[in-house]
Amino acid sequence: IGYPTGGEQLSITQGVVSRVSYRRYVHTGSDSHLLVQVDSAINPGNSGGPVIQKDKVVGVAFQSQTQAENTGYIIPTPVVKRFLLDIKDGHYDGHPMQGFWFMDGALENAATREYHKLKKGDGGVKISQVADYSPAKGSLFPGDILLSIEGQPIGVDGKIVLHNERINLRALWDLKQRGDKVKAEILRNGKRQTIQFALTPKGDTYDSGLKYWLRPRFSIVGGLVFSAMSRNYLQEWGKGWYYDAPLMLRYAQTFSVDIPALQSKKDIVILSERLAHPVNTYAGPFMKEILMRVNGKEVNSVEDIPKIIAAEQSEFLIFEFLDQKTPLVLERKAVVEADASIMQQYQVPTASWFGSENDDGATANWEGEGG
Repeated sequence: IGYPTGGEQLSITQGVVSRVSYRRYVHTGSDSHLLVQVDSAINPGNSGGPVIQKDKVVGVAFQSQTQAENTGYIIPTPVVKRFLLDIKDGHYDGHPMQGFWFMDGALENAATREYHKLKKGDGGVKISQVADYSPAKGSLFPGDILLSIEGQPIGVDGKIVLHNERINLRALWDLKQRGDKVKAEILRNGKRQTIQFALTPKGDTYDSGLKYWLRPRFSIVGGLVFSAMSRNYLQEWGKGWYYDAPLMLRYAQTFSVDIPALQSKKDIVILSERLAHPVNTYAGPFMKEILMRVNGKEVNSVEDIPKIIAAEQSEFLIFEFLDQKTPLVLERKAVVEADASIMQQYQVPTASWFGSENDDGATANWEGEGG
C-alpha cells in the first residue's frame, strides 16, 4: 500500500513471496540484512508503505530490482522488531558489527574435512579472517570451523534454517542487538568447543555506507581541506563513481579492511580541496590522497589533525600519504599565521566540523557547535 509515482490516489498491488534472503539494502549501499522478495510492483513512492497479509502488517516496502520485472523487496517484521527494540531507550545503536569472513563450501572437500577431523554429517564453514574491530576478535580465529551459532547447525554453504528458510548465518547475528551475547560451537585443532562472546565492537573501523543525517566532517589546515571520506563524497564523481573516482579511493572504499594501514581507522582522511594560498603552493600532487600521519603521528580521524598540530613545536608540518613516497611539507609558523586570512578570504565560517550529538544534517550549527 502506498502512493507511488503515476497518480495521487492510494495504490494497492498484490503479489506473492518469491524468497527470503540476506542481501544488500540500497539505503546505505553497503549493509546487508534479512529481506523478503515479492513479485509485487514496488516503485518510487512505495517506500515506507505497509505490506499486509490478511489483517496483519508483515513488512515495509523499500526497494526494487530495476534490472528485472516485478521484483520488489520488503523489510520483514523481525528486522522491524529489532529496530523498535533498539530505539526503546531513545537512541539508535544500529546492527551489531561483524568483521569476520569465512570460506563457504570449503568443507565440501573430503581432504579438508579429514584434516579438520569433522564427523560424518557435520557441516560448518572455515573462518578465514577476523578483523581487529570485530566482536569475535579473541574468540574466533582463522582456521576455526564454525559448526553452529545459537544452536543452529551451519551447512557447508554457510546457511542455517531461520524462519523455515535456509539463510546466510549472518542474518541471525544481524538480528541481535549490540551487546547481546552469542553462543557458537567451533572445531579448533580437532577439538570441539563452545564459545560465547558479546556483540560489542573491539575498535573503530571505516563505515562505507551512505550517510543521510550527518554533515561532512572536515578540518582545514593552511587552506588544505582534509575530509572524512564517505560513499556520499565518492558520489560526487556521479553514478559511475566506482569507475570514475580516483583508483586508490575506490579501492579503500571497498577493501579498507584488507589494507592493514586502514583496518583500525575511524576515518579514511583525504586531502579533498585546496583553498589556494602561497602557504600551500605545490600541494596539487597530493590532492585526493589518503592522509596517514602528521609529523609521524597516526591520523585515525579528522579530529586528530588539529590536536596533533596544536601539540607541535617543530619548524615544519609533515603530511604523509598512503600512496605517495614523499611527504607534503609546510612551514608550521606560516600555516598558523595564514589560517585566519585564508578563512576570511574564502568566507569559510569554521575551520573544522566534527559533528555533534544533535547534528541531523539540516539544523546543525555551523558556527562552531561540534567543531
